[in-house]
Amino acid sequence: MVVTTPCPVGGPGCPYDDDLRSSPGACVRLCAPAARQTATRGSLMADEADRPSLTERLGSGACADVVQAHFPAHQGRLTSVAGLCAEHLPRDVPYLRRSTLRDAEDRLADQLGVRASLLLTNGASQGLLAACLALGRRTRRVAVAGDCHVAVSRGLVLADLAPEPIPSRRASPSSGEVLNFLAGDPPPAMILPAPTYRGERLDLAAIAERCLALGVDLVVDEVHGSQLRGLPSGPGSTATSALDLPCTLVVHSAHKYAGALVQGAVLHVPQGSRLDPDHVRDALDLIDTTSRSNLIQASVEAALHAGLPGGALHDAMLALTERVANLAAELDAAADPALWRDPACADPRKLVLRSDNTDGFDLARRLLAAGLDHEYANVDEVLLVFSPAHEEADFARAADALHSVRAALSDLPQSRAPALLAMPERRFATRPRAAWLAGGETLPLAAALGRTARAPVASETPDLDGLSAPDPERPDPRLPPGTATLLPGEVIGDWHLRTLGAQRLVSVVDDAAEAGA
Repeated sequence: MVVTTPCPVGGPGCPYDDDLRSSPGACVRLCAPAARQTATRGSLMADEADRPSLTERLGSGACADVVQAHFPAHQGRLTSVAGLCAEHLPRDVPYLRRSTLRDAEDRLADQLGVRASLLLTNGASQGLLAACLALGRRTRRVAVAGDCHVAVSRGLVLADLAPEPIPSRRASPSSGEVLNFLAGDPPPAMILPAPTYRGERLDLAAIAERCLALGVDLVVDEVHGSQLRGLPSGPGSTATSALDLPCTLVVHSAHKYAGALVQGAVLHVPQGSRLDPDHVRDALDLIDTTSRSNLIQASVEAALHAGLPGGALHDAMLALTERVANLAAELDAAADPALWRDPACADPRKLVLRSDNTDGFDLARRLLAAGLDHEYANVDEVLLVFSPAHEEADFARAADALHSVRAALSDLPQSRAPALLAMPERRFATRPRAAWLAGGETLPLAAALGRTARAPVASETPDLDGLSAPDPERPDPRLPPGTATLLPGEVIGDWHLRTLGAQRLVSVVDDAAEAGA
């Protein structure tokens, strides 16, 4: 049977016309090709045959006429340091011997002043998994922050580690909360994201020194500050990298800021680490792929070298931070509660925007309509991330969008955001590995209160087109995307219900397994 898909271009009900993230020609790109395509489908239903392919879907937003204030690889525009284009794809064919990769890693480590730098091709998540496995040789107890990535929860399962959450009011603990935790009876290891996703800095030097004095292995997930070394962090100061502190392991994402290909990352063993680099390599071997992507590894190497002081990327970063500072200064000078930036965000490449006159979702929609897309939005804020991939024209358009949205919001009455949902004391019925290995069932979260989680649940970026912010039924995560909102072995409570929503499906340990625990 030959099925011909009718072209809905210009007709009612096109599924792409309402997509604000697509350019006005989205339905032309997606629907018109489907209308022209004919093929033998056998007995496939017409609606299934009409669904756009992944290639077609991926092309739907490629030409969106907005400033994409995302991490560079997510903009679809890499910086030139990666040095890769379509003509270079054959470079992924030759097999690189491990000795060749080891030489490249040793050169990176020498340049960065660390004991070892291990290339990763499955993202920073791969580094966190390896870190957990490496810690598993030394301890069964590890402290975790509320904003740890979901990869940490999977590492807890693989290494059979027992998590001890750092008590905090928000998902990201403050410096004082971390130091208070260390003043008690901390476990022998700690995994801590620093800086935070929204650009807040911890007093990492004080925390690292305290961990060193206590013999606590400190693993720093520096993914959201991978290129902070040598960059301005305020009047007359520069940011301190975890690489320069007595940390055990440091995880960097080379694609988020440096312009490497997606999934390009690196796991560092700093000079003061108590771990043997060969033991870290052994841990990585357990989860490493048999055939790594040459292109990803080459892009990471190029990006890290270029990001060092004196490199092309580092110079571009300095210019970038000046442009972001100019945007911040314009917002501060306006002193308008209709649109202001949160000064807690200290990352020189980010802006966290708030409004006293509307919620974060409406603010994000207005910015998008004005030509400025965002990295993240929640009920009370919008996060913009800028990179060297942004050109001077992008910043001019971003400034125009901020100005026009601020003017429009100034006429609205004041609107209060819901109070922050404070983190609870998180309780565990069993170790994550035991929970994950147990039998289980899947239930809506509302029916799982008091049960033990079997699998982790990650926080997702809220949907702009979902329920309105004031709706009491809307989940209120206010957690960084990818955060482990629910850990295996954790007892499910009201906070999870409010954070994830009553209808979110979760895997729980079955009653028989819980009774025998």
